[in-house]
Amino acid sequence: MTTVGVRLVLATLVIFFTLAAANAFADDLTKGHMVPLGDQAIADASAKAQANVDQFLAKMFNPPAGTSGFSVKIGIVDQGSGFALTKDTSVNAVEFFWILKIVPSGDGFTGVLADTPETVKNISAGQSLRFKKSDIFDWMYFDNGKMVGNFTACPVLKAGPIEDLKSFEQQTGMVCE
Repeated sequence: MTTVGVRLVLATLVIFFTLAAANAFADDLTKGHMVPLGDQAIADASAKAQANVDQFLAKMFNPPAGTSGFSVKIGIVDQGSGFALTKDTSVNAVEFFWILKIVPSGDGFTGVLADTPETVKNISAGQSLRFKKSDIFDWMYFDNGKMVGNFTACPVLKAGPIEDLKSFEQQTGMVCE
């Protein structure tokens, strides 16, 4: 299997989940984990997220008690001196980022890039980005300290050391099948 892959950045989750109800976990747990371009498990995980994005957005904009840390993941690729959003995991230079502080904006949303880019050079952590619902690759939040969503984490972690997968499951309350 090729080592060229789509970098799925999950490493900085701890930065923005500072509420007491959120579980703290190692910020470098998935840093550098790679999956092959066009990986079917990632595509299936993203499809699951997209199938439930309307329910997620409804919850995010009217959060039930005990929920926090709402964020979405979008794919970005450099394009000339700018960048483009994409969900295409077969693109060699796509990097995925968590977006925080999401607010409605026109026909889409605006949020803040949470991760520090490793591959993409035309954006930076803390930058405000506009995106549409159709750009959302994955989503997540915490419900009374347990992670909900983040469907793409399991395929990424399954591609790496089993210790990272077990640690992730233990620290987030998620179970990767």
